[in-house]
Amino acid sequence: MDMHEFTRNRLAFPPEELLQYRGKYIAWSPDGRSIVASDEDPERLDDLVRKHGFDPSEVVFSSVPDIDIILGGGVMGE
Repeated sequence: MDMHEFTRNRLAFPPEELLQYRGKYIAWSPDGRSIVASDEDPERLDDLVRKHGFDPSEVVFSSVPDIDIILGGGVMGE
């Protein structure tokens, strides 16, 4: 797996497409261009990855929060 390629493609993945995976665990393709499987249960995700023809050691596992998160947000003074 080329982590530079993965990171570049993962960062280019449309955020609005991630909305359908809110509250789920996901498995990214080795190149970071797509999500190959998702499930609410991380233990089932491994089996789904295999079912879709991928080696679990070749994908990147992650999760998508089910709430809105603002990264870098803080309390601003008046």
